[in-house]
Parts: sequence; structure tokens; C-alpha cells
Amino acid sequence: MNRRIFPALVAAATMIATGCAQNPSDNPTGYGPTSSTPSPTNSDEAKAIENFDFTSAEWYDARSRQMLDASASSSRDSWWQVDTGTKGNPVQYGDLNGDGYEDAVAWMTAGEGNGYWHYAYVWTWDPEQGTAVQSPYPVTDDASCGNATKQLDIDAESGEITVARLIRYGEPCSELPTHEVTNTIKLENGVPIRTAPVRAGVDRCMDPASDSRKTTDVLSKPLKLAPDADVPELDLDRVERVVLGGGRDQTVNDYHQVLFHAEGDSVTWYCAFTDEVAIAGG
Repeated sequence: MNRRIFPALVAAATMIATGCAQNPSDNPTGYGPTSSTPSPTNSDEAKAIENFDFTSAEWYDARSRQMLDASASSSRDSWWQVDTGTKGNPVQYGDLNGDGYEDAVAWMTAGEGNGYWHYAYVWTWDPEQGTAVQSPYPVTDDASCGNATKQLDIDAESGEITVARLIRYGEPCSELPTHEVTNTIKLENGVPIRTAPVRAGVDRCMDPASDSRKTTDVLSKPLKLAPDADVPELDLDRVERVVLGGGRDQTVNDYHQVLFHAEGDSVTWYCAFTDEVAIAGG
């Protein structure tokens, strides 16, 4: 499946608000299959997620780190909405974790004042609970005057998500970015990570806050690909140099974000996380 994404960015400022952020949470619900997940017995069970109502579900918003309740009222200063086939980007389906059940990538747009962010999230099907469960890590990072997603595809056979991204690099906000990169994303132990062109987290990268330094000069243990202890890692020898993302006090679950470039691309930032706080000191 495929869908061209970026026209939605032009219309984002005029979208109708449908809710506001509530119930702050740094620990969104877990997700992904377990060893006891039963196999589907027929196609209806395998495709059960296609009947899930994403528009009335509670969503976790990675930007605000809050749970968003579909029944909540909106305001001019804080709003959000779930994309559908007739408004924004339709949900795409495919077995992303190899358990025999279809999973989904669904889009949510939120805004504050004149700004907005437009993220796609993985939702895996939990047959034991009979519901879809959201990953807290978005696989896109679109935002007002930021990056834009040109196209997103799911490969039903491999379970890979391919995202063509337009990376903003000095263009005025009235124009789309021109630097295009294509990332491949896979679930590892339920966590979406970028596997190409460089292994990295899917998180929105903060602005760089320090000069580039040799990785092994400031770190001694593998990086995490999300701000959590139980997530896939990135060996230090896979990254030559890192830059601190954000300020000294900008941590998530006590993890600092670090930024790095892929070989041959000095524009696109990729990110991972470290709990070695010394990275913030230089």
C-alpha cells in the first residue's frame, strides 16, 4: 500500500479540532505480541484490526507526552484529530510483528496555537484483549515549518514500513523541504526502529546543542533506540560522532537524546538515547 502524505500539511492549519490533551503520562501502555499470543484461525480474526475505531480511541501523543481522549472538548489553543480515509491519510494495514494478525499505521495531528505536528503511529493487534494497542513512538516527525512525509508504504510480506521524508534545511515555511531521504522501519521486540539507511530510533530529533564529538570519547555503553531500558540497542561502533540533542535538562525517562548523521548525508539528523549524563556536560 502507499499514500502520498504531504498535501495534508498545507491544510493542517484549517483542520477542525476534535479534542484536547489530558492525563499526562510518561509511561504509555505497553504493546506488541507476547509468547502466548494465539494464532488466528481464520481471515476474519487475522484482519480484526480493520474494524477498530481509531477515531474514538485514546491516543498517546509523543510530542506533548500526554494521553488524548477522543471525548474531550477542544479549544482554539489546543486541538487534535485522527486522520481518516476522507480527511487526511487513511489507515494502512499489514502484519508488522509476524504474529499472523494485521497491524496498522494510523495518523494523528495535534496543534497548539498556530503550530501543529502530524505523526503516524504503529498500532498492533492484541487478540487476547481484542483491541489494537498503540506504540508510543511515532514513525514520522512532520511539523509546522519542519519535516514532511512524502509517502509511506507498508510491505505486507516483510512487515517493513518505508517512509520517504522531506527534511527541512533552511527553506521558508511556505515551501516544502527539498532534501529527500527514504527510511526503512521494522518492529524489533515490539519497538519501531529505523533500519536503513542507518540504524536509529524513530523519535523526533531535537535541535543539536553541542559540537560533534567522537562517540567513544563521551560514551562507554550502547545507545538505546528509544528512551527506555528494555528497547533495542545501537552499538557504539555503528556511530562515529554524536551531538547532544536539546539542552542539559531535556531528558525523557532520564535519557538524553544524542544525534548523528548517516554516511554521505550531512543534512538529516538521526537520534538515539543514552543514560550517561556526562554527554550533557560539553
